[in-house]
This record gives sequence, C-alpha cells and structure tokens, in this order.
Amino acid sequence: MEVHSAYGSNHKETIHQRALAEKLSLSGIGLQQEPKIAVVSVDTGKQLGWYQPDLLIEDKIIVELKATAYPIKVHETQLRDYLKCSKLELGYLLNFGTPTLYYRRIIYTNDVKFWTSV
Repeated sequence: MEVHSAYGSNHKETIHQRALAEKLSLSGIGLQQEPKIAVVSVDTGKQLGWYQPDLLIEDKIIVELKATAYPIKVHETQLRDYLKCSKLELGYLLNFGTPTLYYRRIIYTNDVKFWTSV
C-alpha cells in the first residue's frame, strides 16, 4: 500500500514491480524477481515449460502485479495457475492501476494439486 501511495496508479507494471521489490528488499525481505516455475504434465509429470510470476517472496509466496484500470478475472486465474503448477500454496494479486490498491489473496493447497498423485 505504501508503494501505491508513493507512486500512484499511472505507471507501467514494471515500475510498480521494481518499486515494490526495492521496498521489500530495504525491509530485509528475501525475494526473487520473475523466477521460473516449472509446468508439469498431468499425465506423465514431465516438465512442459515455465511460468514466470512477477515476484517470489521468501521462497513461499507468489506475487503477481498488474497495472490495469479494472480488475479482470483472468488475472486471478493466472495466479491460480501459477500456484496449481508449483509446490507453493499462497499468492497475492496486486493491481496498482486502480485508484486504491486492489489486492486478492489466493490459496491453493498441495493436497488438491494433480501432480501430487503423479
């Protein structure tokens, strides 16, 4: 919320991503920018490709940033797909393009993921 207050809602997504990463790093929070998350086959468990969320916080939380005027359901679906294809269970969608920061927390526990049975 501090980043949204400081920079407003008129910047590109990359500016917000870098500002948030800087703020978290200065606070001593570990993060990776645009880490690769493997996408695996439902049938074989083989790697099919990669997803790259905007941030990975402390190797536990995916953060996906947007800078659109209106929240769009497909952005929540995108984050859910990132969680579905990884061993991570918690993600946040942050949209900096709205007048007030739009955010959603999404939980996708490992016990319901398809790859746990592969």
